[in-house]
Amino acid sequence: MKSVQITNSSSGSIGMISRSISEALKGAGIENRIYITYQAPVGTDTFKYASDREVKWNSLKSHVSGNYGFHSRRITERLINELESYAPDLVHIHNIHGHDVNVELLFQYLQTKQIPVIYTFHDCWAFTGYCPHYAYAGCEQWKTECNTCPIRKRFSFFFDHSSLNFQKKQRTLEPMNQLTIVTPSQWMKDQVGQSFLRDKQVTVIPNGIDLQVFHPASSDIKKELGITKQYVLLNIANQISSRKGYDDLVELSARLPEEFQLVMLGLKEQEISELPEGILGLQRVSDTETLVKLYSMADAFVNPTHEDTFPTVNIESIACGTPVVTYQTGGSPEIIDANTGKVVKEYDVEGLTTAVIDVAEHTADYSAACRARALALFDKERCLNRYLELYKQLLNH
Repeated sequence: MKSVQITNSSSGSIGMISRSISEALKGAGIENRIYITYQAPVGTDTFKYASDREVKWNSLKSHVSGNYGFHSRRITERLINELESYAPDLVHIHNIHGHDVNVELLFQYLQTKQIPVIYTFHDCWAFTGYCPHYAYAGCEQWKTECNTCPIRKRFSFFFDHSSLNFQKKQRTLEPMNQLTIVTPSQWMKDQVGQSFLRDKQVTVIPNGIDLQVFHPASSDIKKELGITKQYVLLNIANQISSRKGYDDLVELSARLPEEFQLVMLGLKEQEISELPEGILGLQRVSDTETLVKLYSMADAFVNPTHEDTFPTVNIESIACGTPVVTYQTGGSPEIIDANTGKVVKEYDVEGLTTAVIDVAEHTADYSAACRARALALFDKERCLNRYLELYKQLLNH
């Protein structure tokens, strides 16, 4: 039996998930290939089917025309030729909204061939006109039909084709009679249940992590960073973004008592230079060992995100024994319970401040429960086995 995974990149959390699935499949005797468009291929089972130049050109065309997801015909035809040659028994789709797939063309091919399809929704893009996330914009048009998109300018320079894109996705995905949707969180499953895909089979499989790598670790990293304050709050951000809670973190920092230090990890040099006084900015770390030390050093991990499907950083934090404080948004609260952190009403920075102080001052009371919850729910092997079971179910159907 043979299977294929299609995603944007071989790196990042989704890239790691696809590679882990591939290894699990090979261990079960199922041949697997991964088709990507960003970065260089990793390993002998990864194939790049588009050039960087092609992707950039299609991105420009998409931004000019507003037809996001419905360009990239030549790239998609090349991918279809690869599929035709390889003849997989199952296709697993992850992220395909990097201007590297024509949605209509790909799914029409898969439907014609009657190939079973798993589509993991790492975000909401499959059932919206434009956006991967709509929570921060407060938009609910996707429940009926996208129109007059409030964040259109992120995706289209001139035209609002959110309604047209929505209709095309609906016409393309609704008829897929061999489509199984996987969501990492119950929240995402609930969103699908309110979309035009509400009648599709949906399975929740959380994103797992390697708990041999992420674990409580003692170190002198607090001293090495020159942190002298008693309590440390950690946040990880790939970029400064209001959608990920940057404004809330700035306000939080201003409210914290003198003995608290807020650390933001993952920033660029320019972003670090622009941080307000009181926030310690650190660049992204390339080695996991240092990341584990930083998680373990913190007394609390604070994640005031306004839109997230199922943030891996929350899982990594509790795996290292550090409790999490987060907003009641997206799938973020599902990762913790009352024994492993606190959930705060969105935009309630006063409540956020109270929660992080209380959790940080009592972090020892949470630590063991954090590790236990990670072991019980988010072990990578357990999550991979659930994917493997789904593959076998669909391949033997």
